[in-house]
Amino acid sequence: LNQALARGDTGEALKLASKAHEERPQAGWAAKALLDLELKQGEWISARRTAKAAEKLKVIDRERYRRIEGLSYLEQARLEPESVRATALARDAARLLPEFVPALAIEARVLARAGREREAEKILEKAWGRGLGHPTIASAYAAIRPNESALDRARRFEKLTRGRPDATESRLTLAETAIA
Repeated sequence: LNQALARGDTGEALKLASKAHEERPQAGWAAKALLDLELKQGEWISARRTAKAAEKLKVIDRERYRRIEGLSYLEQARLEPESVRATALARDAARLLPEFVPALAIEARVLARAGREREAEKILEKAWGRGLGHPTIASAYAAIRPNESALDRARRFEKLTRGRPDATESRLTLAETAIA
């Protein structure tokens, strides 16, 4: 395993770590090595299973397990072509990572792609009102209705920023909307 890693052969290292974890499921080092490699390779479903095993072995704590699980759902949602499945995955990610702005943005984008624009807007408006005002939220909000007029967009962004009108990010966002 170490030799494969030293050579930069991540694929071979992943196979070896998987075999080690399979042969010795109680070995924390094997679970940790496998988890790290699965995350590096974007093997989200198997990383979620390995993270659960690593948490049971006390190799990672509960909070790290929840982050890995949430990020796994998030990446799956981002890549999922089927809208119903993508929406369910995005919701799971946002539930596990309620303060993680990219999870909320991807959830909104997936909902908008499924034709549920108003629901997507509400998610982002609620997040903004909770103090999660961020350019990623503003960008996702703009992407929900890309063909609207400048006046409609300005009105809609006023609604977005209504939850925290005096926040710096709200003022910047409204200024950018007015200029565009």
